Amino acid sequence: MASACQATPAELECAICCELLIDPRNLDCSHTFCMACLLRLYQTKQDFNSVDCPLCRHVTCLEEGDLSSLQPNVGIQTAVKSLEKKNDSLKERVEARLNMLLEYVSLINDVEDAVNIDLNRAKNAIEEAFNDGLQRLTGRNDELIEKCLHYKHDRISKLSIMRESSGDMVSRISSAFEKISGDAMLLLEGEALAVHESACVALLNLLDQDEPDASEAQAIAEDSASVKFMRPPGQIEMDMGTLQGTDTTTTDKARFVTELPVENDKVAGLVMMSNQRVALGFRNGGIQIFNRNGAQEKILENIQVSALARFPDGRFVVRDRDNNITLYTQELERQSTTFETLPWQEGGQGDIDVDGQGNIYVSYWLAMTIQVFSEDGGIPIKEIDCSGCVPYQLCIRPNGKYILVQDGPTVRVIDEGGIEKHEVTKGGVVGYPAFDTVPCLGDDVPTILIAWVNDKEGLVTIDSYTDSLTHKDSLFTDFKVASAWPSRCFLKVSDEGLVAFYRNSRLYFFHIPLSARCCLL
Repeated sequence: MASACQATPAELECAICCELLIDPRNLDCSHTFCMACLLRLYQTKQDFNSVDCPLCRHVTCLEEGDLSSLQPNVGIQTAVKSLEKKNDSLKERVEARLNMLLEYVSLINDVEDAVNIDLNRAKNAIEEAFNDGLQRLTGRNDELIEKCLHYKHDRISKLSIMRESSGDMVSRISSAFEKISGDAMLLLEGEALAVHESACVALLNLLDQDEPDASEAQAIAEDSASVKFMRPPGQIEMDMGTLQGTDTTTTDKARFVTELPVENDKVAGLVMMSNQRVALGFRNGGIQIFNRNGAQEKILENIQVSALARFPDGRFVVRDRDNNITLYTQELERQSTTFETLPWQEGGQGDIDVDGQGNIYVSYWLAMTIQVFSEDGGIPIKEIDCSGCVPYQLCIRPNGKYILVQDGPTVRVIDEGGIEKHEVTKGGVVGYPAFDTVPCLGDDVPTILIAWVNDKEGLVTIDSYTDSLTHKDSLFTDFKVASAWPSRCFLKVSDEGLVAFYRNSRLYFFHIPLSARCCLL
């Protein structure tokens, strides 16, 4: 582990309880865990003279079977010394960034006024020409007005999104700085240390983001100024004219939409929702809703999430750290249904997903198995032996016939009996899979998307495959993402073709048009 002064919040966490290390003890393999967590593992063993590392399985011998003989890690105590020095250096950068963002918002407001003037002028010209031949030109008038207003709405919507994004950034930076501007000497121990360190990292991430591109707003202003209603001179035919400068060429190719910050870095699951929204579940509590404009409301704030799924009817399925499964209605009311899952000491952690028939699939890393429950709860209706692979993540085809399993760097397709059908691996990268089912074509021809992540370089390539993992196309190649390591990544696709990819406190949105998705089939 790196020195505590240079350590990231992730490096100060215990890999067993996912909390800040308390009474940290080093094993012979150099991995560090809480003394209490090691004691729980130790009490489940038959051999009391050693302890197995839950990460690498290395065996550490104990002196006279005493866990307290393990070497303590005192480096964490030094982490607090650097806390007081951080605020002063951040203040100047915060003020400069806030001033720049406020100037940018002012520019957007000016451009919006210009867009309104230019497009209203064109609208008035169209209406004047319409009055020259009202009865014969009604259809043409409606067409031109609709085109003009659609163009105006499109540009105003883009400016609104840009303004909201910058205003949101102003609020986020101010809020993040307020969190760390108090007396740092009050944050010497306990969870406050991790909270303060996380707030500092979140603020630095906000300050390091690229400045808004004013050229995009200027381009919108120039485009709107070029919109003119043209009526040919000497016109005899009762043709009103044309609206120039409103061509908006569309593309049938997949495209990047936006990148959003996620303040809470303890993401444990991602699910797609209606209206092009996504939900992120957090290990330290709560579910945050996002859309393309940024973070929205936070729900179920006191519920710890280690994995998250969602039924087609909108109900949430939450798995906690002890492998308890809880269902929540669309109104966020907790249902009384219980599920007889494996305890984490026996099964380990894992993932969760649902199929189109309402069945719930629960995977376990240590047990290397998948339990299938009906939504009525109780005992599993089926258990799927993964035959030696570790189901870190899983995706269920809606009809339940095939299961995608992420086993380290390898993505596997297994059937409902646990038999492996296909697998794919790419050197130097880790794959994160998702099913993409086009609603109008049904579930007979699904496409598999895999996000191949290069952790070292901070690059992601999203490829499409058949259900037999035959490569079809590369939608995005070497797209730059955060390069910090280690990381947790999630990939999901909505019915509308919105692709959500999470990595290292960043949420990326892509879009695959229906025409492109059909071409992939």
